[in-house]
Amino acid sequence: MKITCKKARKNISLALDCRLQMQALTQLQTHLDVCPACRDWQQEQLWLLKLLQAPQISNQPSVDFYKMLQSQINESPGQPKLVAFLPSALRPSLLRAAMLLILILSALFGFILSGRLDAGAIDSTAMVFSRTVNLEAFADLPAESFGAVYAHLLQGERP
Repeated sequence: MKITCKKARKNISLALDCRLQMQALTQLQTHLDVCPACRDWQQEQLWLLKLLQAPQISNQPSVDFYKMLQSQINESPGQPKLVAFLPSALRPSLLRAAMLLILILSALFGFILSGRLDAGAIDSTAMVFSRTVNLEAFADLPAESFGAVYAHLLQGERP
């Protein structure tokens, strides 16, 4: 009986836990003989199992670690020269001022550009409105019909 890759991977996990029956084990071996993807998956699972069973390394740093770290900190070149001339108390204020300046300039450019774009839009507003509403479609309706009343309301007239 042929098994799918999904079933084979489940059986690989069971086999690693020594919980797979002999018949399923032979089916798994037959599948592994013809499926390189499942063989690779089995190798990865074996590798992970070996990592989990390996003795754990101590999480404590060595005695000389802190001395070496402190010497590297002391030998570091320090702060970048670009903002080093400013006192550290002024740096956050300078950053806020720069952000505010960017915000004001972007708003100013937005107003300038919107003024240029709206110049031709005023002339075409009525044309776009009449195309969208298409009041001529209601011209031949009876005076009391809903369409005629709607057309009068759109034109600003009272029916």
